[in-house]
Amino acid sequence: MRNTAIDILGYEEGRKIIKNDLQCRILLEQKSKACQAYLASLMRVKRAEYEETRKWTYTACRKKKRQVINHQLIAIEEEQKERNLRLTHRMVQKIKEGYKPHTVQCKDMKGNIIDDKEQIRGRWKKHFEETLSENKTQK
Repeated sequence: MRNTAIDILGYEEGRKIIKNDLQCRILLEQKSKACQAYLASLMRVKRAEYEETRKWTYTACRKKKRQVINHQLIAIEEEQKERNLRLTHRMVQKIKEGYKPHTVQCKDMKGNIIDDKEQIRGRWKKHFEETLSENKTQK
């Protein structure tokens, strides 16, 4: 049953299913190239080309997103017919909660926000060294 759901829905975290679709990825790359060409020259023709590719990219990706949601709803209905209520509830909750961006940030000793992965690792290392050394001195 899980394999069937993975075949129908695809196995991706969050809403990345659309971005990983080959057609949408190609359109997004074309839109990015058109934007870079427009920004490099700032000509009206390039702007029109960029707006056209942006429009087509938006409509195509929205269409794909609707298809994914429809497949998810069909899968939920099938699970409900099979009386698999736990999986049905889990699938509904996943759709309801929507996209949650994953942020990778923390504060340094001075309270400034850092977002570099190496700096964050170093900060956590210092934090745990301090915490563990405090625990050793207390015992």
